[in-house]
Amino acid sequence: MRAYQAAHYGRNRSRHIARVREDNLRRKTVAAEGLETYLRAHPCVDCGTTDVRVLEFDHRPDEAKSANVSAMVGMGLPWGRILVEIAKCDVRCANCHRIATMTRGGHFRWGWRTSPRPG
Repeated sequence: MRAYQAAHYGRNRSRHIARVREDNLRRKTVAAEGLETYLRAHPCVDCGTTDVRVLEFDHRPDEAKSANVSAMVGMGLPWGRILVEIAKCDVRCANCHRIATMTRGGHFRWGWRTSPRPG
């Protein structure tokens, strides 16, 4: 059986590679479209920003993070699996995400936990 599979792949290698590329692109497109639709319906929970270019998923501290949502989309994982991870998150704009992260527990590079001194 193994020899037959190897011979079959050898005869159909280029078709197989093209089919896999096509399928990967389709899955990534479906995931990216789902992500955009989700973000358009969910503004920043803190400031209400609706610009999808700056919205991010902020994993809640009490939820076990299994993967980064954008990485899951980039891999073209099934939308249902991505939604399971999204359910563990709040949608925040980039600024509010940074502020929330630093307020929760600081940051490894900087010691401040609140806004820096003015001026």
